Amino acid sequence: MSWVVDQPATTKKEGARHEECTDCGKKGTSEEIPKLVAGKWDGKTVDVSWYLADKEADEYVIRTPEQLAGAAALMNYRDITTYVNSDGTLAVTEDGTVIYTDSKGTLYPTGAAGPAGATPTKGTSFAGQTLKLGADIDLGGKPFAPLGCGSSLQGLFDGAGHTVKNLYVTADMARHSGYRNQYYFGFFGCVAKEGAVKNLTLENVEFDVAVPEGAALCHVGGVAADTMQTSSITDVTVKGLR
Repeated sequence: MSWVVDQPATTKKEGARHEECTDCGKKGTSEEIPKLVAGKWDGKTVDVSWYLADKEADEYVIRTPEQLAGAAALMNYRDITTYVNSDGTLAVTEDGTVIYTDSKGTLYPTGAAGPAGATPTKGTSFAGQTLKLGADIDLGGKPFAPLGCGSSLQGLFDGAGHTVKNLYVTADMARHSGYRNQYYFGFFGCVAKEGAVKNLTLENVEFDVAVPEGAALCHVGGVAADTMQTSSITDVTVKGLR
């Protein structure tokens, strides 16, 4: 038996999940998932339950820092859902560090790009889909991996007038998950030509641009480190960039 998320929890409403036989598909016990509590990000908890509930949804509403970290994780790594707990959060190591896996099953800690020479990996691009903020997000000044440091954003990120504050990006977090000697400092690593970002405020943004000697590329941008051709960024404000 394994748990299946029927309805992700939000800050306003409980969610639901049920057990299901992996062989025959028969449903078992059902239970409630507690409401999400929005606060500062703890720097390690990553929630992808909202994505697992419907991978083909037209729109996903992000209401907590854990869900935003989940979006980044999904974009930056392949096969990430292999290590998902029953409540939709990502599995963690014994010391509490979130782990990711590439297509070969190699595990990497939060934000790390893996060993040099490892097979390049890409994640979910959200092509044709919308990521929409449903609340202000406080990342708590914890090292955060930019969205699109593996697979560039090909969908729409709509801030819906909300603010993401206390964004802190280090070199370890800014390292591309596929190209190990390239670094992308921004809320987004790369916005593809099909991608768009709008109606967003970033507040208290800090980049620790201490990349290793010999780095091939280092892109820096308050909103996006790199943009491609016809990508669009509109009505976005950055306050307190350092």
